[in-house]
Amino acid sequence: MARMFGTDGVRGIANEELTPLLAMQLGQAGAYVLTKENEHKPTIMVGCDTRISGDMLANALMAGACSVGANCIYVGVIPTPAVAYLTKKYKVDAGVVISASHNPVEFNGIKFFDGNGYKLPDAMEDEIEALIRNNMPGIKFPIGPGVGKIKYRTDAREEYINHAMRAVNVDLTGLKIVVDCAEGASFYTSVECLKELGGSVVAIHNNPDGTNINANCLIAVPTLELMAVPVLLGEHPEEEDALIVPMLDARRMEVYAEVLDRALKVVRPIQADIVDADTYKEYLDQHHVYFFGNGAAKCMETINHPNAHLVEGIEPLAKNMAPLAEKRFVEGKFEDVAYFVPFYLKDFVAKMPKKLL
Repeated sequence: MARMFGTDGVRGIANEELTPLLAMQLGQAGAYVLTKENEHKPTIMVGCDTRISGDMLANALMAGACSVGANCIYVGVIPTPAVAYLTKKYKVDAGVVISASHNPVEFNGIKFFDGNGYKLPDAMEDEIEALIRNNMPGIKFPIGPGVGKIKYRTDAREEYINHAMRAVNVDLTGLKIVVDCAEGASFYTSVECLKELGGSVVAIHNNPDGTNINANCLIAVPTLELMAVPVLLGEHPEEEDALIVPMLDARRMEVYAEVLDRALKVVRPIQADIVDADTYKEYLDQHHVYFFGNGAAKCMETINHPNAHLVEGIEPLAKNMAPLAEKRFVEGKFEDVAYFVPFYLKDFVAKMPKKLL
């Protein structure tokens, strides 16, 4: 049987795997395990991200916690670190965040913090899981005044903003800052905090509607294409029909390379080349070709063609991403945050290190 808790709490498709019933049971078992040593009536801080299922699961979890005698404070939509901070600041007994991080909107998760705002140890998570799987043995369900209550707070995010500002000694006056909030829990706190620190803030993806979390928030810029930007903005290439070949060094005479025209249209897709005199001959016989990147210099003697040109000093720098990212933004070319993986030419295989003499 698979373990209920993963590396970051209990996660699954909301209302299918992570149901309101399971959320209620987690509230009951979690409140019991986290507070069973206390003689006072325990209190649990609860927050969530912007997913449409957040209120459903939060209220189910709080109902479960109240059913075993715990009080709850619901702070609504707020970043995960804010729940950890507020849990410790107000000396409540535990904290809970309803969030599934980068996963698509249909997913959600439940993550517990102890009274110090730290993730629970595996042993405590296992104890919570065992109670649920065994129908809550030993848990008492009070009646009358023993039942817990829920308090709703609307000032928690302002309190977290003030804390974040005190935590950094920085003045952002004069800086223009673009913030992509990913339609997530920091859509308000991150923007307001940077403004309070003096920054001129341009916020994007900061209008969550419950269904658009993480939507259209990731643009992928290939490294080889990124390297081409300073070449095209510089003195080379001069010829209208010239081709450019960004190269990343692999090993020996192998490089990862792609052949592009001046409009960055792919002439030959990226591949691993073991470079010899004929590798790029079909392009060199018809065009001037400009080679650059940390794999280029070692290849020039081998390529040895009058139409081959080396452009030195080209590195993949983040500052050159803007025109490529803007182009993809205008074209609507976004990646799925949950499922996007970098493109690697070869599978990564871990090997045992060689023994040193």
